[in-house]
Amino acid sequence: MADHASHRAGDEEGRRNAVLVVDDEPQLRHLMVRLLERGGHQLLSAADAESGLALYREHADTIGAVVLDMALPPDGAGELLQRMEELGGDVGVVVTSGRPLEESLRQSLERCGGRFVAKPFVPPALLAAVADVLNRGA
Repeated sequence: MADHASHRAGDEEGRRNAVLVVDDEPQLRHLMVRLLERGGHQLLSAADAESGLALYREHADTIGAVVLDMALPPDGAGELLQRMEELGGDVGVVVTSGRPLEESLRQSLERCGGRFVAKPFVPPALLAAVADVLNRGA
């Protein structure tokens, strides 16, 4: 279920700078949303893959980066990332996890220029990864 949407998902220049956070752990999702908002980002967030995909479809013109939990139920971040890629668009990807990165997901991140952030992370690590994927095409 979608649980957060900013009042303005894009900036005045039309850049796709909104960040979509998809994580099934409510406290961690809330923490990431607050951290990224304080970092100046516009945010959308969802608690599951289906809601995340729905928000991605609805706001594809403003989303520049997605932050995905690797173990996102039911099929993980890899499946959601594949479905987002099928919809098209050029979006930066940050995957978070407390476990080592799965090989297939590592290959997907390499292909799309994404980043991996290990949990637990320090705030600057997440902020830097999001800034990196947002700026990769700039």
